[in-house]
Amino acid sequence: MKKNFEKRNEINQTKSTGKNAFVITEDGFPVYKAESPWTPIHKLSLSITDEAGQPLYNTSYSFYENFTEELIPFKYLFTGSQKFDQFSVTDTDEKTIGSFYIEKNGLWDSKVCIKYNDKLLIGCRVGTGFDENVTFYDGDTVVGQLTKSNAMVADNKDNYMLHFLDEYVELKPLLAFFAIYYDFVYHNNTGEAVVGYKVSYKKSLHKNVDKYDMDFIRNNFGENAVQDMNNFFKDSVKKSSSLNLKLFWTIFGIGVGLAAFMAFVIIFVFN
Repeated sequence: MKKNFEKRNEINQTKSTGKNAFVITEDGFPVYKAESPWTPIHKLSLSITDEAGQPLYNTSYSFYENFTEELIPFKYLFTGSQKFDQFSVTDTDEKTIGSFYIEKNGLWDSKVCIKYNDKLLIGCRVGTGFDENVTFYDGDTVVGQLTKSNAMVADNKDNYMLHFLDEYVELKPLLAFFAIYYDFVYHNNTGEAVVGYKVSYKKSLHKNVDKYDMDFIRNNFGENAVQDMNNFFKDSVKKSSSLNLKLFWTIFGIGVGLAAFMAFVIIFVFN
């Protein structure tokens, strides 16, 4: 087994009301900061800086380009491909160096894409229950994974972990930036102001389920990396929440109890 010594990146959402703010750490040490819009009206720029606040990348959203590409519903059924949510990535000189987008090739065939100069990384998004995973391919080779835990999310603050092979270390800030784009597209929670916890369970049934490599992290980073990731998600929930976890489960239990009591009354009293 090849051992990858490059440090993982943890993406921690620190603000989820008014704007979406993130801190990206590397083995617990801050390395990047990022922001994304809280509302979808404008689809304004996403941005990422280094830990000191120096700009690294921004995105630009072309309404015309996206409108014309998405104008015909289910175009991909006839053309074999259709792009959605296209964001160009620009550097500090406002030069376009790549893009993020969703590509659909069929009813049950959707991919997330990272384009950087001439390189194209294809991500296959798969829900495996309480976890959400994006397995990245460079050609036919699995090279990375973005992981999100949905077992419990506090105050709409999403957390992710990014693992990539050593060969992609130079793309580290761009890959971290993609996680912000991914959150904006799939987990933006537009206009919501939430205090409390959410739990979700999703199992994917689409064409790309078999593209998920469940052993990628274990085989390339070791068994400890899997345990470290699980611990990271548990700790992130505690740090993100403004509501005491014990209080949440107490309220949740009372709610379930009241629902069961009302069901009993309806069934046995009114029948």
